[in-house]
Amino acid sequence: MKIDPELRRTQQLRRRQDAVLQLATQIVTAGCRLFLGPAGQVVGTLGDLLLKDQLNRLEQRKVDRMLQACIDIISERTLFFLESELPKLSDNERTAAILAASDTFEKAGIAQITFADLDLDAGLVWSYLQPFSQTVLRDALLNEPASELYRHIVKESCEYLVQFIWTLPQFENNALLTLLRRETIILKNLEEVLRRLPSPEQDSRAEPDHLRFSAEYRRIVINKLNRMELLGVSVSAATRNYPLTTSYISLRVLSSDSEGRRLASASGPDTLRGQRVEDALANRNRVLIIGDAGSGKTTLLRYLAVMAAQREFPEALLAWNSAMPFLISLRQYVREDTSAIEFPAPKDFPKAIAVGADEGMPSNWVANHLRDGQAIVLVDGLDEVPEGGIRARAIEWLNDIILHYPRARYVVTSRPAAVDHWTDESFTLAELQPMSSQDIRVFIHNWHGAMYREIGFDERRESLHDDERTLNFAIDNDRTLRRLAVNPLLCALLCALNRDRSGILPKARMEIYSAALEMLLDRRDRERGLSDLLDYSAQLVVLRDLGFWLLRQGLVSAPVDRVEKRIERSLASIPNIGMGAGDVLRYLLTRSGLLQSPIVGHVNFVHKTFHEYLAAQAAVEDDEIEMLISRASDDQWREVIIMAVGHAQRRQREDLFSGLLEVCSTNDLDSRTRVALLTVSCLQTAAQLNVEIRRKVELIAKDLLPPKTMDEAASLAPVGEMALETLASYPPASMSEVAASIRLASLVAGEQALKFIAEVAANIDGVQYEVLRAMSAFDPTVYAEQVLAKGRFDSELTVTDESVLRYVGFIGSLEQLRFETSSFANLSDLGPKPPRLKSMSLSVPARSSFQGIERWIGLTHIKVEIEHLFPDLSVFGLLESLEDLRIIVRHGISRNVNLVPLRNLRSLKYLELTVDSYARVDPSQLAGINDLTIVGSTGVDFVGPPVPGINVVCVNKTSTKSMGLLPREGPMGTF
Repeated sequence: MKIDPELRRTQQLRRRQDAVLQLATQIVTAGCRLFLGPAGQVVGTLGDLLLKDQLNRLEQRKVDRMLQACIDIISERTLFFLESELPKLSDNERTAAILAASDTFEKAGIAQITFADLDLDAGLVWSYLQPFSQTVLRDALLNEPASELYRHIVKESCEYLVQFIWTLPQFENNALLTLLRRETIILKNLEEVLRRLPSPEQDSRAEPDHLRFSAEYRRIVINKLNRMELLGVSVSAATRNYPLTTSYISLRVLSSDSEGRRLASASGPDTLRGQRVEDALANRNRVLIIGDAGSGKTTLLRYLAVMAAQREFPEALLAWNSAMPFLISLRQYVREDTSAIEFPAPKDFPKAIAVGADEGMPSNWVANHLRDGQAIVLVDGLDEVPEGGIRARAIEWLNDIILHYPRARYVVTSRPAAVDHWTDESFTLAELQPMSSQDIRVFIHNWHGAMYREIGFDERRESLHDDERTLNFAIDNDRTLRRLAVNPLLCALLCALNRDRSGILPKARMEIYSAALEMLLDRRDRERGLSDLLDYSAQLVVLRDLGFWLLRQGLVSAPVDRVEKRIERSLASIPNIGMGAGDVLRYLLTRSGLLQSPIVGHVNFVHKTFHEYLAAQAAVEDDEIEMLISRASDDQWREVIIMAVGHAQRRQREDLFSGLLEVCSTNDLDSRTRVALLTVSCLQTAAQLNVEIRRKVELIAKDLLPPKTMDEAASLAPVGEMALETLASYPPASMSEVAASIRLASLVAGEQALKFIAEVAANIDGVQYEVLRAMSAFDPTVYAEQVLAKGRFDSELTVTDESVLRYVGFIGSLEQLRFETSSFANLSDLGPKPPRLKSMSLSVPARSSFQGIERWIGLTHIKVEIEHLFPDLSVFGLLESLEDLRIIVRHGISRNVNLVPLRNLRSLKYLELTVDSYARVDPSQLAGINDLTIVGSTGVDFVGPPVPGINVVCVNKTSTKSMGLLPREGPMGTF
C-alpha cells in the first residue's frame, strides 16, 4: 500500500514535534529539580513536583499550566533552531538525534548537583553531560551527521536550561507558591530571553562552523555578563540578579586627546563639558577609562560586551555592532607566584569569559576578528595588577596585542592612581564623572523598576513606589546623602538600605558599607526564614581574615584549597562552629553575596570595595598600623588605608596619620605627592583627630592646591573650607585647574564654596558645564540667583539634568539651548524662558511629552529627536512665533502624521520630518500657511495633491525631488 507523501510528511513532523516536546519536558524538569535544590533529588517527573503538600489541587493545576507553557516556549525555540541545522539530514535521523538529546538529560540526574556546581553556565552544564552523552551516543547508533546534530541540540538545550533557571525565583521555603505567584513574569521573561539568544549569522563568505561558533560565543557573553546583583533583596524577593541592560544608565566622562597622562593638559569648553560614554567612545578605537571605587568601570565594560554580543548598540555606536567582544578581567591572572603570571594570548580570550567558551572554536577565529578590526578588547582593572614589574608586564602585553592587531578597538579601565605612568598617547583618556541629579533619579528609578519586575507577588511590591519617592526626597533634601549618591555603588546600596531599613539611612560611606554587610550577611537570610548556619559575627571574622590575607599576598583571587586553609585558620578562633572550612566556603559563596568563583577552582570578592573595607577592618583588629604605613605609596592599598582610619581607635588613628606625615617628608617627589593626597583623603573617614595632627595635614593640603584633576579635587575635599581659603590666595591658573577647583568647592559645599563658584563663574569663560554640574550641591534657587544670574555663559548651552531647566531663565546670555536626557516625562516644571532664547533642541527617549514648552512663547526654532514614536504636535501649535520645526524619529515607525495642530502657525516657514522607517504625511493639513517648505526624509511618504504656498521636498542620500528648490542651508543651520 502506497502512503500519501503529504501524510508521510505530516507524520514525520508530528514525530519530530513529539520528540522536541519530550526534550523540552526534560529541560524543564531538570530546571525545576535544580531550583528545588536537595528536595529536587526526590523529584522524578513534573507530576512528582506537583504532589507537594504546600499546594492545594487548584494551585497544582495552575503550576502545571505554567510549566507546560514553559515547555511550549522551549519547544518552539528548539524547532526554530532545528530549521537551520544540517538540513540534508533525513527526518528519521533528525528525530533520532532529538530523542537521544532527551535521553541524555534523563540519564544525567541533574538534581545530584547544585546551582553552585554549574554556576549557571551552559558550558559547565555541557561538561557535566559529557560522560552521559558518550553512553547515549553509543546506544543510539547515530551516524556521524546525526551525531553532530545531536551535539548541537544538547549544547543548545544547555543554553535553554540555564535561561529557564534564570527566570525562576531564588529558592525559598515556599518555593512552589513563589512559582505560582510569578507565573506571568516567568513566562514573559523566558520567552524574551530565548528570543534574544543570538542565532547563527547569514554570511555566504564565512564557513558554517565559524558562524555557528560566533553565535554560541555571543550567547556565552550574554549569559555570563548580562547579570547584576540586586543588593538588599528581602524576604519575598525572587532573585538577587537582574539583567544589566534593563537598568544600565549612561554616565558622563571628561575626555582628553591631548598630550600628557591626565586631564591636567586638557583645555577648552568642549573638553570641560564632558560627554556621555557612548559619545566619547564613538569614532575612537582606543580609550582609557579611569574612575574611583564604585564609579561603574566594570559595569560599563560588561554593558559594552553584552550590547556588542546582542548587536544592539545605540546610534552613537552602531559601527560597534559588527564587532565581537572580548572582556578580560586582569584580576583573574594575578598569582602569588609572580613568575607564574601569564596574561592571555588572543586564542585564549574566550576562556576569559567562561571556562569552555573556546570549545569548538575554529582555527584563528579570534585572530581573524582582531586582524579585521571586528573585535572589541575590553581590559578591566589595570589597578588590580600589583604595582611595579607585574603592572609593567600587563601594559607590555596589551601593547603587543595592539601592535599585532592595530585595527581592533580597545577599552581599558583603571582607578586613577594606577595610571601615573601610562604613556600610550594613542589612547583617549576619559574620566568617569559623578552622577548628576538627573542621573541619580534615573538610577534610583531603574533600581526600583528592576526590583518591581523581579520580586513578583509580594505584600511590599506596591510599596516600591513609596520607597522610590522617599529616597528621592531624602537625597534632594540632605546634602550629605546627595554627595554619597553620586557614586553608582553607593547609590545602589542606598536604594537597598532605604528599602531594607524603611527609610532610615546612614549618612557616611563607612556607615553604608557596615549597614550593607549586616543586610547581606545577617538580615536577609533571617527574613527569608533560612536557617542560621553561620552567624553574622562568624562570617565577618572569616571574610575579614580572608580579605586581609589576599591583600597581603598581593592577590585578588586564590585557589579554593588555599582559601579553605585560610578559613580553617580563622575558624580555630571561633567557638562552637559546627562546619568545616569547605562547608563555610560553600555557604559564603552561595549565601553571602560577597564571594564568587568566576574561574573554576578560584575564589574572589564580588566587589573590590567590600574586599578593601573588610581588609581594613582586619588590619585594625590586628593592630597592623606600621604595615599600613609601609604600604602608603602602593596604590593597591590606598582605599584600605583610608577605610582603616575609619575603623581605627583614637590611638591607632593618630599613629597612622603620624606615620603618613613622616612618609610625606621622606619619599621622592612622585611618591610624596601620592602619599600627601592619600593623607588628606584620610580626613574623610577620621571621626576625631588631634588638633596638631590635623593642622599638619592641612599644611600639606595647601601645597597641593589648586587641584589639577578631578580626582585630586575629590582627595582634597575633606580639608573643607580651609582649601577654599587657600584657593583665594593661590587661584587656579589653567582651565583644568579652574574646573577641578569648582569641583572641589561643590564637594566642600556651604556658603564659602558658593561664593567661590559665583566669583569664578562671573570672571572666567569656558567653565559653564562644571558650574551647572555643581548646582546639585547647593540650594538651587539660591545658586541660580547668585551664580547663574551673574555668570559668564555662552550663548549656546547643553543641559542633561531636567531639574536645571527650571533655572536656565536666570542665564541672560542664552540664545540656543539643547536638552538631552535618557529619562524624561514632560516639561511641566519648566521655569521662566531665558530672555534672549530663540532656539531649542530636545533629544529625549520614547513616550516623552513636551507639555509645558508652550509657556516659552517667543521660541522661533525647535528641533526634536525622539525614539520610536512620532510626538504629539499640539503643544508646538501654541508657539505663535515658531518659524522652524524639525522632528526626527529614531528607530520608530509612524503610519499617519497629524499636522493639523500646526495649521494656525502663520509664522512657520520650515518643517522637516525624518522618520527611520515609514510615515504618511498630508501637506494639505497645513493649507493656508504661505511660503512654507516641508522637507521629508526617505521614510516620509507625502500624499495628496500639491498645495498652493507649500513647497514639498523629498530627500534621500542620493537625490532631492521638489516642487521648488531646497534651500542650501535651512533656517536651523545652528543645530
